[in-house]
Amino acid sequence: MRIPTSAGILLYRFRDGRLEVLLGHPGGPFFGRKDLGNWSIPKGQRGPDNEDLEATARREFQEETGHPVPAGPLLDLGSIRQRGGKIVYAWAAEGDLDPAKATSNMIEFPWPPFTGRVKRFPEIDRVGWFGPEDARQRIKEAQIPFIERLETALGRSGQPGAFEGGPAVRLPSSDGQRGLVANRFKAVAFDIGGVLIDWNPRHLYRKIFGPDEVAMERFLTEVCTPEWNARLDAGRSFADAVAELIREHPSQADAIEAYRSRWDEMLGEAFEETVGILRELRRAHVPVYALSNWSAETYAVTRSRFPFLDELDGALISGDIGVGKPEPAIFREFLDRFGLVAESTVFIDDSSANVAVARSLGIEAIQFRSAGQVRRDLISRGFPLASHPPGS
Repeated sequence: MRIPTSAGILLYRFRDGRLEVLLGHPGGPFFGRKDLGNWSIPKGQRGPDNEDLEATARREFQEETGHPVPAGPLLDLGSIRQRGGKIVYAWAAEGDLDPAKATSNMIEFPWPPFTGRVKRFPEIDRVGWFGPEDARQRIKEAQIPFIERLETALGRSGQPGAFEGGPAVRLPSSDGQRGLVANRFKAVAFDIGGVLIDWNPRHLYRKIFGPDEVAMERFLTEVCTPEWNARLDAGRSFADAVAELIREHPSQADAIEAYRSRWDEMLGEAFEETVGILRELRRAHVPVYALSNWSAETYAVTRSRFPFLDELDGALISGDIGVGKPEPAIFREFLDRFGLVAESTVFIDDSSANVAVARSLGIEAIQFRSAGQVRRDLISRGFPLASHPPGS
């Protein structure tokens, strides 16, 4: 079943040095007399064909306010899950808008009930600017974290500031230190391969196939395939898997056997910038974990090569439980094993499929593209990290 997904924009401004956010009140007869706990960020349903979520947020903001999103960088506020199960993604944008000049698109539904008549109502009947405390009272309870994440990213000095190195914003507090607020996120989990460590079978097979990249890619696509490797990660023994594959491809026996006997040569170097983030979090007493697809037969070799893995507060690899990502079972086992709450846990993975499943379970998932991007995304969620890697 497809999970309902919406996206929206939280517009903010500073008036007399104080932060204000723009909220919309839902239109229609059901909400006419309802106020506290019913306002929302301007948002709406994701479009057809898996429309880009940021594009959805921009489109919905314009439809519901009559104004485009102001030019400039957006601050990623992550996602929340509403009571009905809908997942809402949000971005923050700095700008201004006159509530008296806001106009909303119209929606139709039967009214009055049982009359067969259809009436048109504005999707949002009014918008307004509110300070953070007032906004917390008015906005839907599930959306309160968006306001808190914005405050965390902007700081609580009450003064506007400039963007630093991208969309994540941190402002100095009155004592000159970077201001932090209580963070609802309590732990961070990292994928290993592709996030913390450069694991790639090509490190080995370039030695075996030499300059013949085409032959190497054909081998990794048709013989030792990603699907075959996934079964190793899920607990199948290397001995059985290699023996079976050699029977199917006897002419490639030596190259197949190397997948077992020379597996350690598939390990590249650690991604030091990401490891640096992990260590910064630990120094700030944030629990850090690993959740990864990895064979139990090779994990001991990996730990001996990369001692930082022993610094983790815990690790769950697919080979230990016989199921791998993106299966929901491994995420549930991870949360249960370490006593974590989905909504308080941030998970970082380079696979979009793994990120999507984690989010569907209520986990705050970030897709890894670079260490710098992850640093900014964690800062925007309230984690006590420096804006740039120490020493840079």
